[in-house]
Amino acid sequence: MPQTLIPHLRTLPTDTITPVSAFLRLRAHFPGPAYLLENSTPGQRGYSLLGVEPFATARIQGGVLRWQEGDQEQIIPGEPLTELGRLLQQYQSIPLPDMPPFLGGAVGFLGFDCIQYLEPIVLPPGGERDEACLMFFKAGVIFDHARHRLILFANVDSASGLPGEAQAQATLERLEAALEEPVTTERSSRLPNQSPESPALEGLMGEEAY
Repeated sequence: MPQTLIPHLRTLPTDTITPVSAFLRLRAHFPGPAYLLENSTPGQRGYSLLGVEPFATARIQGGVLRWQEGDQEQIIPGEPLTELGRLLQQYQSIPLPDMPPFLGGAVGFLGFDCIQYLEPIVLPPGGERDEACLMFFKAGVIFDHARHRLILFANVDSASGLPGEAQAQATLERLEAALEEPVTTERSSRLPNQSPESPALEGLMGEEAY
């Protein structure tokens, strides 16, 4: 069912917190997948984008599009990229003046294997790897470097009424509380799950076949 998402916002000064330290603090209070993306133009930093607690995930695996929301998974028939585009159209966030262009949404990747849905090409069997994966986020934090401000956001369905607004305010409170509490991992320059002993990545086909 299509949803029109209304952003609820809270603006704070950046003070001394950095995007990486904010990411680590959010991860300590919001378990599960999260993202930290940088958006900039040549010679000028624009925004650092952080999001937590995806409410749904869309995956393409073996030519099949799977939509998971909570504990429920649904297989969506049809051409996977076309159907993925339709899913993206179902969640529209209302743009706000003087705000970054991205206040939540779908974050993830379209892998090389998706070329098979755009070009007449046959790829070797891919096993169980994801060909595409997009997670849908409704809450997060944006560093507006040009204006030296933090923007906390929580999106709610326009049809949810007062309960949705109350939920958004509660989420903003959680975000602000998490940002105010330093964590010990801030002393390290490494992000979570990043290890110097991580094995080297290897491709599934040789250079010649690629």
